[in-house]
Amino acid sequence: MIKKITAVLASIILFGNTSYAQVALSADDNFIPLTLNPGDIYETTITIGNGYSHPVTLTLDAVDGTKSHTGYFAAKLPMNEQFFFGKWATIEKKVFNLDVGETVSTKVTYKIPDNATPGDYSGGITVTRERTGEKTVTQKAGQISAGIVSKSRLAKAVYISIPGERINDLAIGNLTYKKYPGRSYEMYIKMENKGNTTIEVEIEPSKKSYFGEVEKIDTQIIKLFPKEKVNLPINVGQMPILGVYDLRTNIKYFEFNLITNEKTPLGEVNKNIQLIIIPWNYIILILFIVLALITYFKVKKYRLKKIIKNSVNYMVQNTDTITTLAKQSNVNWKTLVKINKLNPPYEIKSGQTILLPNRKK
Repeated sequence: MIKKITAVLASIILFGNTSYAQVALSADDNFIPLTLNPGDIYETTITIGNGYSHPVTLTLDAVDGTKSHTGYFAAKLPMNEQFFFGKWATIEKKVFNLDVGETVSTKVTYKIPDNATPGDYSGGITVTRERTGEKTVTQKAGQISAGIVSKSRLAKAVYISIPGERINDLAIGNLTYKKYPGRSYEMYIKMENKGNTTIEVEIEPSKKSYFGEVEKIDTQIIKLFPKEKVNLPINVGQMPILGVYDLRTNIKYFEFNLITNEKTPLGEVNKNIQLIIIPWNYIILILFIVLALITYFKVKKYRLKKIIKNSVNYMVQNTDTITTLAKQSNVNWKTLVKINKLNPPYEIKSGQTILLPNRKK
């Protein structure tokens, strides 16, 4: 059965004069999900145009859909192995050399294999602009540098649903976390859609302190297509330098109907992990300072004992003072006070016996 549509999927992809591509879709083209049966053939037209001020080479490709590291749609590169849409879609003409303002159209045909497995599939039509030899000039801090930029790429998602038995199977791994500079943390959760349906996952993360205070983190919602997996990062934010926390996620997941946008609850799980923050660098620094102080006072005490051991009893004369006796013994007056355990105002009297260090030659 051939479903031939010439305008429904038509789009004009315009590349502007900036480094960013601009997309303008016709009013009846929303790239809505398609319901196709095994053996169906679907034909459409896609239109591309050159909005630059110079001629360009544009290349069209049909590729499988995949997920970015954050769980959102991404299109595989053409050189990657294709399993579904990248094999099912055929583009009549793929490479175009366009003058300024020129637009062209080409036919795209989706042929669903007779033995295609029921389920939801994602793919994309990509447009790549070759930029070989096109110089870019960058000015920074008074310096101008030129470089060669190779390609810019734009992708548009296409979703196909094949009716049949729907298998819901979502594997959810344990939470992990990673520390980044500046006391910033992220936790990660691995998920894999092992079934043949699209599964929408709603994640409500939070962190609980040792004292029971709970702080909610922004909810994340992603869709996982069949056979897709993701290690989803969840920003925990800045954390104190010391503490014990429970990182928590309440995960609800649903079967998502691409055609009707309806959600059917499948399950709910909770994943937790304990985060213990110990500032080892500060602890090591404090221990080093404490050790240095202990060593300093021990050395000082040892030297004082050595001076006492080498001291002799001396009877104070009428003209003696702490200062004159310290000078005679070649020691600091404070040392003389300490070995004799004198209290302020550190006065000595004639006939008093004190310890006096041997004079140093």
